[in-house]
Amino acid sequence: MKSALALVALATAATALPAEYVEANQGLLWSNFKRDFGKTYAAAEEEGRMGVFRENMLKASAMEAASKTGAQFGANKFADLTADEFKVYHNLRVPPVGAETTAPQFSESERLQAKGASKDWRTVGAVTQIKDQGQCGSCWAFSTVGGAEGANFLYGTKTLVSGSEQQLTSCDKTDSGCGGGLMESAFQWLIDSNEGKLVTEKGYPYTSGGGSSGKCKKSKESGAVAATVKSFNKFTSGEDDLAAALLKSGPVSIAVDATSFQSYQSGVLDHCSSEQLDHGVTAVGVTPDYWIVKNSWGTVWGESGYIRIARGKGLCLIGTYNVVPSV
Repeated sequence: MKSALALVALATAATALPAEYVEANQGLLWSNFKRDFGKTYAAAEEEGRMGVFRENMLKASAMEAASKTGAQFGANKFADLTADEFKVYHNLRVPPVGAETTAPQFSESERLQAKGASKDWRTVGAVTQIKDQGQCGSCWAFSTVGGAEGANFLYGTKTLVSGSEQQLTSCDKTDSGCGGGLMESAFQWLIDSNEGKLVTEKGYPYTSGGGSSGKCKKSKESGAVAATVKSFNKFTSGEDDLAAALLKSGPVSIAVDATSFQSYQSGVLDHCSSEQLDHGVTAVGVTPDYWIVKNSWGTVWGESGYIRIARGKGLCLIGTYNVVPSV
């Protein structure tokens, strides 16, 4: 049982609190949340938002209590959103069932080696800073760019250049901008319509955070090239192949079920909704115990923008949809 002083201290932090404390101290928790995240509401809206916040904190408390790895859950910038409202932030176009796929040709020894291997591509400079998609369902564009940036650093120009998510969000009409998209179609659009050229974030900065896909800029106005994608390999063959691909090729554009991400704060996520792929992210590291995943919700979410997901359990459907670009 936590002491009264410990509970008061926790009330000002992000980590989850016991359900009975949430019920008894809704007003204090709500005030702290509004202060910490700069939230204001119209008088007619506040009571409803407070109710949503309460339910989310009770869910966070239950998730933290169920975690066997010590993962922490609690208030973050999504704590006042309903489940339907939160879906805007993980708006992947669902891959077609039974769609043709090509599995990478890894040997059994490569797959076995990957089982016990550790790699964090951030430590060698192959991963750009955490970005924020804002209120736009453009996770697919951030995942695509994350894979291209890493491939360019490792096998292209050998320099880390931040690519433009806005180019894909505004110009790739095979996808739907803030309405959702898919990494494989984004890579294919780059190859078919733009000679594979992903332009730089500096030349074409992100402006869709407010929810508008934006008007496409002509390629000659979009600045220098961050990476040139020649081809890509999609595979749906599971975590062992994802580990082998990550070790061999670098960061991988992947899809997951992000339903359980809403109140995540830190630690290794060891239980997760695994019903439908709905979010594009980038796998940037792996250990024998967990995956290191780069998200696109800013640094105030998760572990400074990252999440760790337990390995070998199929959690969040990780490993079931993966795309590796070649530059």
